[in-house]
Amino acid sequence: MNVEHTQLPVADLRPGYGPSAYREEGCPPLLLRSLKQHGQLFPLLVMEEESGFTLVCGHRRTIGIYELGFRFVKVGVLPPVSDIEVLRLSVADNSTSGGFTDAERIRILNRLFTTHAMSQSDVAEHWMPFLSLPASRDLAGKYHGLCSDPVLFDAVDTDDLTPGTAIRLLIIPVELRPAVLSLIKTWNLTTSESREYIHILDEMIRRDGMSPDDISALSADDSGLSGLRRIRFPKQQERSRKLQILAGNLPSGCTIRPSRHEGLTLEVSFTGRSDFSEKISSVKEILGSHESGETIDSF
Repeated sequence: MNVEHTQLPVADLRPGYGPSAYREEGCPPLLLRSLKQHGQLFPLLVMEEESGFTLVCGHRRTIGIYELGFRFVKVGVLPPVSDIEVLRLSVADNSTSGGFTDAERIRILNRLFTTHAMSQSDVAEHWMPFLSLPASRDLAGKYHGLCSDPVLFDAVDTDDLTPGTAIRLLIIPVELRPAVLSLIKTWNLTTSESREYIHILDEMIRRDGMSPDDISALSADDSGLSGLRRIRFPKQQERSRKLQILAGNLPSGCTIRPSRHEGLTLEVSFTGRSDFSEKISSVKEILGSHESGETIDSF
């Protein structure tokens, strides 16, 4: 690809649509300091269009250049290339100069799935490694489902929800997802808590056939939240020792049994969020007090 190197007035540049164009935090301090001390060391990559020169790579540097009052900027001018090639160059540049936010990843993946109608296998193989994601077709399928749901996409796009939590919400029927998402926000759950309660609500929906109104009602009175939750313990310590520690000390409504691969499964019968949380905390405290002062943070 032939790139013409030249200088342009800063006023002739216009923002592109690469990943960094979405950023709101401005030019990183280290990059701004480098620009101030050494000037612009590397050219921006632009493409000439009818309306002017559009940035392809170098959005952070451009913000710093504006802040420092530069009048001219070094650029490499690309020949006309396709939209998908512009995106490819911008993603590759961004992956080596700071990475991506969750919102940026979901926007890029959404463009690949919708604007470019790219298959899940192509996205997994050719794009996800540049986005610091495993090259997994299964994961690409989950992100495709996330991008296909406007409610979940908007929640990740606005940083109201992590992609991991949004992907777990895919197990909830489409018509119930807005109510479950609203409940998670109302309860102000952490990411790990959100994932746990999504599974609990999924079991209740399957068991009781809940409606959106039934789910919304839990925000005012969570005593209707009930069931039997099975939670796998980590495998770090020996199973027999944990069984000895827990024997006779479990809270009412809790049982523990050996499971496959030397692990343990805790069964918690509960009514309401506080009951569930207290029983889990009690088990962690019992185990934590026998782990040489170390606290067990998760199951």
